[in-house]
Amino acid sequence: ESAAILFPFLTGLLSLVLGLDDCFQFHEEIGPVFGLPQDATLGAYAIAAVAVFWVYRAFVARTDLVLLAMAAAGFGASIFLDVLEPLRHSGAGYLLEDGAKFFGIAAWSLYLGDTALRICLRQTAQTT
Repeated sequence: ESAAILFPFLTGLLSLVLGLDDCFQFHEEIGPVFGLPQDATLGAYAIAAVAVFWVYRAFVARTDLVLLAMAAAGFGASIFLDVLEPLRHSGAGYLLEDGAKFFGIAAWSLYLGDTALRICLRQTAQTT
C-alpha cells in the first residue's frame, strides 16, 4: 500500500519544515524579507498539513487518533496562546505557549512513532 510509504514520508517532511521554521523563525524573520507575510507562510503550512491528512484520510483513520488529537490540541493551544496579546511578552505567556508546543511535539512524535511501528508490524506479518 503506497499510503504506508508516502504518509510517513510526507508527515516527516512536514515535521522537518515546521521544526526548521520554529528554530530559525522563517515565518517571522526570513519570509517578510522576500515579501512573504507571516500569515501567508503559516497558512501554507496549514494547507499542506490539511492536504496530507485529507489525501490519506482512510489511512489516518486506522492510526491512533487519540495521539493525533492530543498533538493537534497541543499545537492549537500553542498558536492560541501566541496570539493572546496580554500574554505575548510575559514570562508566564512564554511558559504556557512553549509548554503547549512541547506537549504537541511530544504527542506528534508519539503519533508518528506509533504509526511507523504499526506499519512495520503489518509489513512483517504480511511477509511471514
